[in-house]
Amino acid sequence: MVQSWTIATVLLNPQALGINAQIVVSGSPMGFRLMTVIGMTSAALFVMWLADQITTFGVGNGGSLIIMINITSRLPHAIFAAYERYFGGTGMQTASPVELVMLLVFGFLVVMGTVLLTQGVRKVAIHATRRSMAVGNTYGMQQTFMPLRVNYTGVMPIIFAQPILQVLGWLFKKMPWDPCQSFGGQLSDMGSATHLIIYAIVIMFFCFFWVATQFNAVDISENLKKDGSYVPGIRPGMQTAEYLDAVMTRITLIGGTGLLIVALLPQILSGAFGIPWAISSFFGGTSLLIIVGVALDTLRIMESHLLVRKYDGFLRHGTLRGRGGV
Repeated sequence: MVQSWTIATVLLNPQALGINAQIVVSGSPMGFRLMTVIGMTSAALFVMWLADQITTFGVGNGGSLIIMINITSRLPHAIFAAYERYFGGTGMQTASPVELVMLLVFGFLVVMGTVLLTQGVRKVAIHATRRSMAVGNTYGMQQTFMPLRVNYTGVMPIIFAQPILQVLGWLFKKMPWDPCQSFGGQLSDMGSATHLIIYAIVIMFFCFFWVATQFNAVDISENLKKDGSYVPGIRPGMQTAEYLDAVMTRITLIGGTGLLIVALLPQILSGAFGIPWAISSFFGGTSLLIIVGVALDTLRIMESHLLVRKYDGFLRHGTLRGRGGV
């Protein structure tokens, strides 16, 4: 409701945000605001209900699937923009097809890197003591591992960094001093070096901040100690917590660097190489991370359903093959 009220206010007075547009509203401004709030809030509630139905009766998380479909719905426009850029709508070639081939190869490599970033884990060896009642009160040692995700934060640092830079750029441009206004303009320009540097710093900050607030090494070490499990060569308790914290810090540095590269690629392609945003947005950022993450999660859930129903699954041989069941 707050967001829809803000959007209605901006539509009534777009010049307040520096938008050169004129919106003609029939009727009273208050009626337009109420209509916008009712319409957008009702639509948001409907999407929430639809996502819940998909989660209950479908495959995977309904909200994530709706977001992914919303992102991929822009793909036809990106394909049309690429056709206009490299082949021309009127028969005139506007850009070299060699650039298109290089862009496709580069996009394939970026998707591969994003998959590795999403699926990558650091396996920490764990030795667990298990009590066997079948042969008496005997104890055995079971070796397993604790998977620590390389991209532990997901897309949250990018989601936090984008509005922060937008708000800061708007605030600096509203200040009466010329240096502040110039700095605000550079923050708002996605292709400027100032924007890219501060954007990278904010993303790395939120990567470590998110891990520091969500990953509790002390609780994990205490749970391992209670279960009779330990990391080989590390004493249970505080030393285990320090070891896990140090490992997670190094992993966060690697994952944050990979996330930073994925986040900056669309802006670099758009600002430095002049590729339209409709095309470059699919080469990184939240769009590619969400598409890859949701697609892999959906495939994993579908594979588990197929295995439960005694099918080999489609990821192993490429076709559905029965195991002797119906």
